[in-house]
Amino acid sequence: MFYCERSAEIFVLFLRLSVFVFSYNMSALNSYDVSGPLNYVVLSGAIDVQYRLPQGSFLPGGYVKLIEHGGNASLSRVELPLAIEQAILTFDCGIINHAGSYVFQLYEDMETIVAESEPMIAEWPQINIQLPTSHAANTEDVLVKIEAFGAPCSPLNRKQTNWLELVYYGRNDSVNNPTVIFKEDFQVFWKITVAEWILKCDLFEVDGFYQVLYRSNEKANDNVISQSNTMAVKWSDKYSISVEKKSIVPCMRNHHVVVKFSYPKCIGKQDMIRLYSENTENVVSLVKPVSLQYITEQRVKQGHLQVMFNCRIFSTNHVAYCFKYVSVSTTEVVTEQRSTCVPTLPIQGNIMKTFPCSSLHQASTVVERERACIMVNVTSIGYFI
Repeated sequence: MFYCERSAEIFVLFLRLSVFVFSYNMSALNSYDVSGPLNYVVLSGAIDVQYRLPQGSFLPGGYVKLIEHGGNASLSRVELPLAIEQAILTFDCGIINHAGSYVFQLYEDMETIVAESEPMIAEWPQINIQLPTSHAANTEDVLVKIEAFGAPCSPLNRKQTNWLELVYYGRNDSVNNPTVIFKEDFQVFWKITVAEWILKCDLFEVDGFYQVLYRSNEKANDNVISQSNTMAVKWSDKYSISVEKKSIVPCMRNHHVVVKFSYPKCIGKQDMIRLYSENTENVVSLVKPVSLQYITEQRVKQGHLQVMFNCRIFSTNHVAYCFKYVSVSTTEVVTEQRSTCVPTLPIQGNIMKTFPCSSLHQASTVVERERACIMVNVTSIGYFI
């Protein structure tokens, strides 16, 4: 008894399902439909689109139109063949020339849309851009390698232009809006197979992260076709600064203190050697704080490896003098590369002379000890005799 009742329930369920499937098929047969691929690579080939009309209907003025999703302008249209309810239409390669979202619309006449496809996502073709992983600022040119596979066709609209950009992220490569350092028109993307781009060494003036972007003028909000790896730029070890004198004193009238230095080959025109005086603050402390006071500076000229500071600049009122090599980029990023400090007074020297300072005598003497103090003969106007 139970078996018979269960069989009857299954039979009823089968009948209902059969009616549903039949109704669905009839509905599909009596509806308009148009469909295309869900994904596409720009300029990779022709695009096949399938349409279907209700059974027994014909659209003598019908056509399928391709538009950019969210837009209205027709990129292309293909007329429906006469007296054919279902067929595949082909849109030529070259119609879609930039990445984006596109849809196909089925028209029964010039104005009436009867079906629309799911959005088709078009992506830029693969273009590999390779930068060195690391580089030293202001040292040498950088070679950018570019590889692609070309394209089987060219855009029907030949107005597109492409260019390469060198961008700088600062010292944090997660910055959303990098600074454009340099850009240059480049070969259009559908013709690239193997190419190179040489970036002059003076473009890499400061440390941080750099990247190359390949762009198109076709789409303002998504015009990056490809981008390179990020390149980490560090400061060069070619910077140095030195003073041969062990102390500023002696420094004779109309003589100079010579400061020697070195630098990488691509420095800008704003690098300089800055001079500071060093002073100890008058506070009660075992270790007195030291402060620097700016005095003057001299520009570093390309090809020159030393500058001279006149002895009149210096004074014995300061403990020491510090010389700093400072690089200044065209974007006015100031960086202290190297520094050296020289004491004002020597520990020993022929300008020093001693005089009795104090003496210590011990009764029933076994040891007798004397001390001497140092006196320096200087003038107050800043040069030494």
